[in-house]
Amino acid sequence: MIYSVNHDSKDGMILAEVHGEIDFKLLKDCAKTVMGIAQQIHCPFVLTDMRKAQINTSAIEISIFLKELSGIVSGHGFTIHTLKRAFVTKPADQKFDFYENVCHNYGHNAKRFYDVLAARNWLLTRNSAE
Repeated sequence: MIYSVNHDSKDGMILAEVHGEIDFKLLKDCAKTVMGIAQQIHCPFVLTDMRKAQINTSAIEISIFLKELSGIVSGHGFTIHTLKRAFVTKPADQKFDFYENVCHNYGHNAKRFYDVLAARNWLLTRNSAE
């Protein structure tokens, strides 16, 4: 499988790792898997490691996905504003620059990191406004 999703019960977060080429359909599948686990364990904190992933979607598909993500999230009992998401990427990837900008434009509580430890620390700061 191109992604894996696990629950880190020690730190109280969901960990997703994406590797290889990922397209629009796989982004949605991964999001649904993450949110299914989030709903089961009532956990609004998600760390997604995408350092080994290449997004093979257009800017329009990224925008559509992030807009649809609100529906996926609400369908699992959360809101896009209360779900706190950290995603870790390689520094020089313009598609992830765009991804982060669109997240902020749509009001997602999401932040991009280049270091897993920094992402974890941000998620462990349980204030959703940070």
